[in-house]
Amino acid sequence: MKTFYEVTNVINDMGETSIEITGVVEAGKKPISFVKHERSEDIYVDYFDSKDEADRFVRDNQEA
Repeated sequence: MKTFYEVTNVINDMGETSIEITGVVEAGKKPISFVKHERSEDIYVDYFDSKDEADRFVRDNQEA
């Protein structure tokens, strides 16, 4: 089993965003990233091979 880090990015209709590491997944292979479209927001969930990679993604998207 390998450890993967889940990052969730929520973007609402006003353009406001929230992004953070939301979980740790133990799996044989990397889970598939996905998007969920809700009425007033889009939720993007991505998976990363390392905590450093997930942290960098969060940091880069907070600064954007």
